[in-house]
Amino acid sequence: MHLKTLCLSLPLLMLSTAFSQAMDCTKPVGDWRNDVKSVMSIEQVDPATGRITGTYISKNGAKNPMSGWLNTSAPVEGKHNATAIHLSVNWQGEGAITAWTGYCHMVDGSPVIQTEDLITFTNADFAWSHVISNHDTLVPVKQ
Repeated sequence: MHLKTLCLSLPLLMLSTAFSQAMDCTKPVGDWRNDVKSVMSIEQVDPATGRITGTYISKNGAKNPMSGWLNTSAPVEGKHNATAIHLSVNWQGEGAITAWTGYCHMVDGSPVIQTEDLITFTNADFAWSHVISNHDTLVPVKQ
């Protein structure tokens, strides 16, 4: 009888744990898919400093370390409130660095990160083409 109760209770416990750890803008730990179908895996956010560590996984499976910052403050009534976020990847062996800076806000109950990003290349055809800009939208990867 106790084993049957345990077997029936375990899925409910796992489900409640998943809901209690739901991803949101102030707790963005988890996997985020960007516009080019790569995954930005935020593995840890230091609650004291906002320092982010993680991994950028290109759609071809290549992995690069990712770091960044999260900055939250108390919501202000009458303002559009969001969480500031910055992520950065050093493309090891590729001669480039990308920095994504933007904000996370809730859209229809789900967190969305909107960024402007700069990609800086060590080698370029022209002096003016070392840096290009882009826009990315990151959404949580459904588990």
